[in-house]
Amino acid sequence: MIWHKKNKRIYFIKKNGLLASVNPEGKEPKTIKFKANLRVAKFREQRQKFNEAWRTLNERFYDPEFHGANWKTIYEKYKEAAANAPSPRDFNDIVNMMLGELNASHLGIYGPGKSAQVVSGMLGLRFDADYQGEGLKIKEVIPEGPCRRIKNPLRAGDILTEINGRVVGMNNNLYAQLENQVGKSVVLRVLTNSGGQKILRRVVVRPVNYRKFMDLEYDRWREEKRNLTHKLSNNRLGYIHIRAMSNPSLEQFEMELYAEGHGKDGLVIDVRNNGGGWIADYLLNMLEIKDHAVTVPRDGGKGYPQTRRPLYAWTKPIIVLCNEYSFSNAEIFAHAIKTLKRGKVVGLPTGGLVISTGSIRLIDGSRFRVPFRGWYVIGNMQNMENHGAVPDIIVKDFPGDTALHKDRQLEAAVRELLKELD
Repeated sequence: MIWHKKNKRIYFIKKNGLLASVNPEGKEPKTIKFKANLRVAKFREQRQKFNEAWRTLNERFYDPEFHGANWKTIYEKYKEAAANAPSPRDFNDIVNMMLGELNASHLGIYGPGKSAQVVSGMLGLRFDADYQGEGLKIKEVIPEGPCRRIKNPLRAGDILTEINGRVVGMNNNLYAQLENQVGKSVVLRVLTNSGGQKILRRVVVRPVNYRKFMDLEYDRWREEKRNLTHKLSNNRLGYIHIRAMSNPSLEQFEMELYAEGHGKDGLVIDVRNNGGGWIADYLLNMLEIKDHAVTVPRDGGKGYPQTRRPLYAWTKPIIVLCNEYSFSNAEIFAHAIKTLKRGKVVGLPTGGLVISTGSIRLIDGSRFRVPFRGWYVIGNMQNMENHGAVPDIIVKDFPGDTALHKDRQLEAAVRELLKELD
């Protein structure tokens, strides 16, 4: 911050890195546009970055024994290679190799900046891999996807023959023809059956980006699991999948705990394919609460008013699903369910990737992750890092199950919970 006596203004750098000034009266700061050339001594900067990264872990890594690695020897091993790396990507690769010596999770270096990416549009279609004819035969149309939300939706069995006048088929890349087409009008040629006759029709759709497609696919997948749970349990069990251990997922869980759990005898809680986060204890506060009284209104049954609780609660039986793609806080949740004996866990052991982590910014803006706190199971004090949650009932997936829409783990969980209820 600098005070300029002549024009009586204070000059400073804003949080976003822009130069700004303000007068003594404290009115709204004025952003100042400027350009400047910066010469960077690349190899000296890389040495500084490496030293910052190594020193921060040296002072803050959660395990002072560094998982048995000699951290000072590791510094000498990698410092010259990192300082003299020919490109930022090579530098990051070398640093990640150094981090690999710790055999720990929640580590990494990212950046600086983002490289340009080619974005392809997504139609929300799945195709029949066994089809041998011209074009691509549609096997499934994702609900609420671009090809479903049109006046005459595409259907399973239709054959996609062209995109914007270019022929499609098993011998060319469909997504290359959809590059940079997100949100734009794309013309499809589709061969469809109508009254026993094949008709070639023109369809205009607006492809979505990959993230939106994955949201749509996730909604379809979740509904499939929920419907299967209802079917296998004759509507006695509810099903909730927790997508991530984040605030939006927490709000979704509390909402579904009421909507999906209402009138059910038990609940299947699924944390498979959950990348982690921080909400395990909030979830447990809704699942571990103990009733201390019973309320009985006039002409009503026994119960307890949910409005008296800070969070909606579930006190009936549960069973939890986890797998090798349940990470971090999702693993903590599975560990907790077993430790607290709240219910059984079904699936496959998790990876043991559990450390509380933060991050710092290096001199060039690169992000460097710093695990600072370990998690240990109450009782035997086993470190959850490198020791995943082991289900009570181990159930493996088989190759081809996904394509057949078969879920052995969910089937086993439903059988077990129904057995407990009976």
